[in-house]
Amino acid sequence: MARKITGITQDTIINKTVIDKETKIIGNISAKDIDILGTIEGNVEATGKTTIVGTIKGNITGVDIAINGKIEGNIISSGLVYADKEAVITGDIEFGSILVEEGAVLKGTFKASEKGYLGGVDTGGIKIKWGKDLNPTSEAKLRLKNLMDRLGH
Repeated sequence: MARKITGITQDTIINKTVIDKETKIIGNISAKDIDILGTIEGNVEATGKTTIVGTIKGNITGVDIAINGKIEGNIISSGLVYADKEAVITGDIEFGSILVEEGAVLKGTFKASEKGYLGGVDTGGIKIKWGKDLNPTSEAKLRLKNLMDRLGH
């Protein structure tokens, strides 16, 4: 759903889905960009950026995925998977590139996607060498930090 915000200087269209921390959804979700603060019991499919602070029991398919919450399910990302130090992931992860902060808990297998922009990853899936000039790691960290700041964490 697109929301239009009218300001003094210009109109801005926000094309992002936000699942509030008090919300629980049972069923599948498809969106462009999505911030998940609450709980989803179902699969999530995003064509853009996904930020997860809440809990998901289901599979996630998307491009860039930043995780600070809990996931019980598989992740397929053609872009970056960023697991913050608070992330708990139980499931297999297929990724274009991956960054795992110390303290994150990952239980599953890792697989580099042929579709992603992976330049190279060490055997533990921690170090990244970028294949393109774009470094989405900084953007994912900033996105997660901004979301956590808005929540007062």
